[in-house]
Amino acid sequence: MADEEAQQLQSFQAAVSLYLQHSLQLYMRLRKHSQFLSAVLAAQSTVVHEATETLLVPEVQEKRLVGRKNLSARPSGMIIKVKPQAKKAKIDTENLDSVKSAIVDADKLRSCCS
Repeated sequence: MADEEAQQLQSFQAAVSLYLQHSLQLYMRLRKHSQFLSAVLAAQSTVVHEATETLLVPEVQEKRLVGRKNLSARPSGMIIKVKPQAKKAKIDTENLDSVKSAIVDADKLRSCCS
């Protein structure tokens, strides 16, 4: 009787082991397929995004061309140079008073010592 129970236990353990092996193999296949599908969806999303970007560019260019009234006002090969303009110096009113007093003090020293 004990031998029969041991044989049934071994048979059950072998069946569970086989079941776990098959389950692991299925899991690995599903994981590979899932990763593949994720990559395909990402690629499709990128393609759709790029396609919408390329479709939007010509529409914007067409709108710009419609907005121009006089295209012959400037030749297309003409280069326009823009010279930077000099900036005006900012006057610091707080330091201006101290500079004036320093100049007055220097003039007093010169007149005193000469």
